[in-house]
Amino acid sequence: MSTFSRAVVPSLIACFLLASGCDTGNPSGPGDDPEQSTESPCEFTDAAALDLQIGTSFYSVEDPIRAVVYEHAQPNMYEVIAEAGNCRHIVLAHPFCDPPCTYDEICTAASTCEANPGTVSAGTLTITGLSEPVVLDGEDWNEGIYRLGSSDAPPEPLSDAGDPIVASFSGGAFPAVELSTTGVAPFEPDMPTELDIPNTEELVISWADPEPDSCVELRLHGKAAHDGAPLQDLLLCVVDDTGSLTVPAEILQSFPTSADTICDQYQWCPESEIGRYRQSSAQTDAGEARMTVRSVVEFDYDLHD
Repeated sequence: MSTFSRAVVPSLIACFLLASGCDTGNPSGPGDDPEQSTESPCEFTDAAALDLQIGTSFYSVEDPIRAVVYEHAQPNMYEVIAEAGNCRHIVLAHPFCDPPCTYDEICTAASTCEANPGTVSAGTLTITGLSEPVVLDGEDWNEGIYRLGSSDAPPEPLSDAGDPIVASFSGGAFPAVELSTTGVAPFEPDMPTELDIPNTEELVISWADPEPDSCVELRLHGKAAHDGAPLQDLLLCVVDDTGSLTVPAEILQSFPTSADTICDQYQWCPESEIGRYRQSSAQTDAGEARMTVRSVVEFDYDLHD
């Protein structure tokens, strides 16, 4: 998968369940007591205003450590068109609104134009519990984006299973917040790097050494109109880490076959992912803050009749 500047796309996809508005109260500033986090269950989640990703994945835009902080959570662009078991097929509801949105608006699932929230600073980010401590400020060109690329990140593995990890934002336009969870073991599913998927039967993916307190997410990616645009189709499954994940045939039949998602030079077809994760979140006056620690495996697939 090629690297690119598309920080917004994973957050747009993550907010597919957003049904109600976001809290946009008056955030506190540096010096206030930070909000404390709680562990998140293995389930689909709404968008978060602050999203910290630890571990290279689609969500982190290929960076081992990345955070994006918004004024408030982004509007929802996706709708669920099929659901079975622990899986959902979601689609980009309205690529374009009529009349068209302005450059600083998003066409939502309700076919309305809503303001695309700007990014804001949450102060200095400090992470402990990784192979090396991390201290980060927002990027010079955008103070609401925090990132460490592969060349600057702590040595792999970033953490070991069960290691306590604490991330603290000192506070700025977004209030101070502290997020804590534990590391996960490397995820090693029993599957090839190119998955053959007939949509006439359920798909079962297994792995050894499950972690009962962790979650596993599968993401089959469709295509986007161009590099960096929102994906048009996604198949998402979220389960407890029990050692296997099952995708019902009815969900596979809902999803476009590979023959229908062939990319040309103008389109974007990112590799799909399956991975183990642990997640915690905290509510602030500016909305939800979330940290996710991941170990993922990328793969290609051939979905066919």
